[in-house]
Amino acid sequence: IKIYASNGLFSSSEDLIQDAYKAYNSGFRIYKMRVISPDSIIELVRDFKKEFSNKMELIVDAVQGSTANPWTTKVSINLAKQLEEYKILFFEEPCRVENLKGYKEIKNATSVNIAGAESIPTARAFKPYFDSDVFDVVQFDIATSGFTEGRRIADLAYIHNKPIALHSWGSAISIMAGIHFSLTIPNSAFTEYCYMDHPINKFLFENKELIITDGYVEKPKTYGLGVKITDEIIKQFPYKEKINTMISTNESDIQLI
Repeated sequence: IKIYASNGLFSSSEDLIQDAYKAYNSGFRIYKMRVISPDSIIELVRDFKKEFSNKMELIVDAVQGSTANPWTTKVSINLAKQLEEYKILFFEEPCRVENLKGYKEIKNATSVNIAGAESIPTARAFKPYFDSDVFDVVQFDIATSGFTEGRRIADLAYIHNKPIALHSWGSAISIMAGIHFSLTIPNSAFTEYCYMDHPINKFLFENKELIITDGYVEKPKTYGLGVKITDEIIKQFPYKEKINTMISTNESDIQLI
């Protein structure tokens, strides 16, 4: 299965390239950069492409799918047009997930592949997006859909001749689920490896780590998902409730009583 490294937000080319080299040396040949500001994207992409040339392909994640204050559609259209010359694999979530009209306008305005949408959980919810033909690449999250509904989404994408770039943003559990699922569908383009520092992963992977070779990961040879959860792991990494960091809001705004 073809697999890509996906990491956090970088505001400087130096940090981005340093992390991308780390991914390259780990065997990845596709890297996904997540962006902070539309003003910095083109410079980061240009520097990445200059550094890696034919070594690694690039995905650009606008991270607009669930942001509280998304960019205007015009901003995303202008960025997509500027990204055309850099031959990126796809431009991910350039607008809010509910903005079907915005997705269509962006897709029709550029030759760059447009991808989405990790937060859509069911095939029925995806259907209007397929009917409107707003995605070049379909990215549902395996931890959101699960295997059964994920298969329905993948089948719907297959009927519409759309490749799947499975979204697996999380720990080894999500990564391994994504790999297993990708092996079962005919339209899998690649799956995602959350490359951020997850200290728990080295304990969760049945074989300590995944071996990535030239951008591919072999079919798992372990039982089940290929992860293990023990009492020792639970004790070492106890659950701690935190505020939802996906939504930019003041804590006092979400009090219920």
